[in-house]
Amino acid sequence: SEVLFSDHFSCIAWNRNLEIGAQLSEADYLRLGHVVTAFGSHQEFAFDEFFFRSVGLNRRIEVTCSAFNLLPQFVVNTQRIATLQNTLATQLA
Repeated sequence: SEVLFSDHFSCIAWNRNLEIGAQLSEADYLRLGHVVTAFGSHQEFAFDEFFFRSVGLNRRIEVTCSAFNLLPQFVVNTQRIATLQNTLATQLA
């Protein structure tokens, strides 16, 4: 195997989300409703949810969708947030 590229995760929100100010604290991040990605017939969560569970943090998941590129569609016009790869977030912005 070989590394093809590296990326990091970013939090996205609707630009009119009244629950978010200039910065997003950990408490706010966990308090807000989330849109997450889950795959397959068993709805296996993406990496980020496994990470949160492994360190004992729980997010308030409100919507689950089947692909990362769908996340923004469930964030716009809501107070929800989502976490996705920075490169994809930049492209979809």
